[in-house]
Amino acid sequence: MNIQRDEFKRMGILGDGTTLSHDAPVREGHCETFKDLENKGYVYRGKKPVYWCTTDETALAKPKWK
Repeated sequence: MNIQRDEFKRMGILGDGTTLSHDAPVREGHCETFKDLENKGYVYRGKKPVYWCTTDETALAKPKWK
């Protein structure tokens, strides 16, 4: 979490980081919105690789394949 927070600061992304915390309160409206998306079939569980930089210990963007 500290690495991500530092990278966000470096890139100029502002935020308080509460969504990264497991103690962050869950807003009921967000749960309802997510449930609506799930019921409409927009949310699914699948498998995909997470590209990871071992040097910086951060996730990388998905490469564009031709």
